[in-house]
Amino acid sequence: MKSHIIYRPAGAAAEYASWGCNLYGGCTHHCAYCYNKRGVFRHALGGDMPQLMVKAGGSLQKAYELFSTQLDRDLETIIRDGGIFFSFTTDPMLPETIDGTMICAEYALKNGAPIQLLTKATWWLDRSGVVETLYDYRNLVRVGFTLTGRDDMEPCAPPNEERIQAMQYLVDCHIPVFASLEPIIDFASSLKMILDIADFCKEMRIGIMSPYNPKQYSWSLCDRFMKKVDELASDKGISVYYKNSIRRFYKENAPQ
Repeated sequence: MKSHIIYRPAGAAAEYASWGCNLYGGCTHHCAYCYNKRGVFRHALGGDMPQLMVKAGGSLQKAYELFSTQLDRDLETIIRDGGIFFSFTTDPMLPETIDGTMICAEYALKNGAPIQLLTKATWWLDRSGVVETLYDYRNLVRVGFTLTGRDDMEPCAPPNEERIQAMQYLVDCHIPVFASLEPIIDFASSLKMILDIADFCKEMRIGIMSPYNPKQYSWSLCDRFMKKVDELASDKGISVYYKNSIRRFYKENAPQ
């Protein structure tokens, strides 16, 4: 089967969604840990300026046509599988990417297909029409924010505290949010992020850095972190998903 603009993710990406859409590659956040800059796809996806992917057809209009055609064809299956994730190859809410993201996302929503947006950006909360659209389709939308607690490693992204404020704002607007605590850079910083959002964010996804490297972490610190998170989740009614990466680290490095 040839490549499609809407596709089935594999590996760690498949833990986020059964269907993904990568309209753009490259990102302006300059995060030191970015897997697109460190992994096998770094030459194709690690650029500092987002650009439309080749498979998106070379123009926004063509990308929209390709997206809508495939969505129409696979709509029933996409809805059944829980919708479409934007994006694994950039931040979908950057000034350079938001137009493509929103025209495709809105087409999906109008046709009843759920969407997930994962971002570090916050500027778009003031952009006319964006929050209003998400609110109109709030039963089909989930907006995630990546939180690491390490602004020093995300030099061109909004501070983590600003992202938390954006999450709170969306919750106040009755728009569902989730937190992506991935990657964990150090357990103390990630735990602080969780404590800061525990009263209003009820879905968290947690994973360690990619590519997998167990030498970057301490098992005892991981053990204490997970126990504290589990305790907090039970107390606050939070749904926590530990990604395969952290579960693998915990299992393979436990003291014998």
